[in-house]
Amino acid sequence: MKKIKYYIHLLLNEFLLKPFNLRVSYNIGNDLFEDLKRLFDNENIDCVIDGGAYRGDFSMDITDSFPSVKVYAFEPQKDSFQLLLKNTSKRKSIKPINFALGENSGEATLYKNISAMTNSLSQSSSDALKYFEGYNNPVGQEQVDVIALSDFLNKEGVKEVDVLKLDLQGHELSAIRGLKKQLDCVKSIYIEVEFVSLYEGASLFSEVEIFLREHGFIFFQFYDQVRSPENGRLLYGDAIFLNSKYFSL
Repeated sequence: MKKIKYYIHLLLNEFLLKPFNLRVSYNIGNDLFEDLKRLFDNENIDCVIDGGAYRGDFSMDITDSFPSVKVYAFEPQKDSFQLLLKNTSKRKSIKPINFALGENSGEATLYKNISAMTNSLSQSSSDALKYFEGYNNPVGQEQVDVIALSDFLNKEGVKEVDVLKLDLQGHELSAIRGLKKQLDCVKSIYIEVEFVSLYEGASLFSEVEIFLREHGFIFFQFYDQVRSPENGRLLYGDAIFLNSKYFSL
C-alpha cells in the first residue's frame, strides 16, 4: 500500500502538477512543526510568542525543531507558571513570563477550573460543562496581570514575530487585538479555535477567521480537531493563519 501511495504521489507531483507549480502532500495538517519548516522554506524561525504556555510543551517542542529560536512563553496562573519555570529551566532560549495576554494591559480575574489547562479569563459556558464535565468545573479565582502584545513588543524591541501561538481558552481574539498595528509584523498565527462557545463571550472560529482575513491573513490548515464522543459535533481545534505579506499561497 505504501508503494502504491508513493507512485501515485510521484505521478501527481512530478508529471501532472509540476508544470503548474502545484504539489500534493499527504502530510500537511499532521505535523505542525514539519509544516512550519516547509512554509518557512527551512529558514530559521527566530522569534516565537507562546500565549497560554501552561507547562511549556509547545515552547519546548518548537525549540527542538528550531534550535536558534527565542521563545517568549506567557502563563498567568501562578502554579502553572511554577511548572513552566521548572520544565524550561535548562532551556535558555525560552523566557517564561507570568502574564496573561489581552487587548489592553492591566489586571483581570482568572477563573480556575478542575483541570488547570482549562483556566480562562472567562467563565466556562454551559456547553463546556456539558461536554467536559470534570475538567471545566470551577474551583476558584485568581487575580492576574495582563499585558497587550503591542506593549510587550515595544518594551522588548521585537520587530517581527515568526510564530504567534495562542491557546487562551476563548480569549485568543482579544490577544490578537492587543497587537494593534503590530499585527502586521506577525508572520504566522497558530491558534486554538472554537466551533462551540466553551467560554462565556468567546469568539468562534468564524469571527477569528473574518478578523484575520480583513487584516491580510490567509487560513491555511486545521490541526487536532476535537469532536463530541456522543454525537460527533466538532467542538474545537487548532488552526494556522499566514500573513499574506510574507507568504504567497
